[in-house]
Amino acid sequence: MTTKPAAWTSLVIKLVLLFSFQNTINVSFSVENVDITDGKLIMRNDLWLFGYGSLIWKADFPFVERMKAYILGWSRRFYQGSTDHRGVPNKPGRVVTLTKALNSQCWGLAYKLPAGTVEQTLHSLDYRERGGYQRLEIDLFLDTNECVRGLTYFADEANANFLGAEETSNIANQIINSRGPSGDNIEYVLRLEKALEALSVQDTHVRDIANAVRYLKS
Repeated sequence: MTTKPAAWTSLVIKLVLLFSFQNTINVSFSVENVDITDGKLIMRNDLWLFGYGSLIWKADFPFVERMKAYILGWSRRFYQGSTDHRGVPNKPGRVVTLTKALNSQCWGLAYKLPAGTVEQTLHSLDYRERGGYQRLEIDLFLDTNECVRGLTYFADEANANFLGAEETSNIANQIINSRGPSGDNIEYVLRLEKALEALSVQDTHVRDIANAVRYLKS
């Protein structure tokens, strides 16, 4: 049986759009998982998104499911400078990113994004995370004992705003003196601590930073 020219044309268009789409959002998809609607590539499947910082308490995007989850081999650390949310260019705040840590678990929340909204949501998150973060495709271990492939954002050492490790007291001192368009850096730390406590997550790094911030403010 010979494939009709129209079918070949549709397949070629889909392949071209798929290649462009994958390069844009850095997630791998097969031809079977996407459709073309009005010249746009639309995902057939939902996408899991992992949040470990402000995405835990500020999920300003549509999702159909949310649950506690963790990733393996990464730790949450206040190593990223913030010049667009919790600080300014000449006086950056500090926010969390992921650093590789063998056998470590980093807990947070996983959001299932509806297929039809994935592209728009990721474009919005790209802007929100524009201060040095990039997309990372990663395995998520859901609280249901299910492992799914998903996406998160992290800022590596190569980005211009990366600050790296520092003494806890120095990090806390920088935080209490920083403020940006999204508010005080202190608020970010305390909201993250509270959000993790609500999930029954013990994160000693976040706890130590929060305690140091309270001590310096007392």
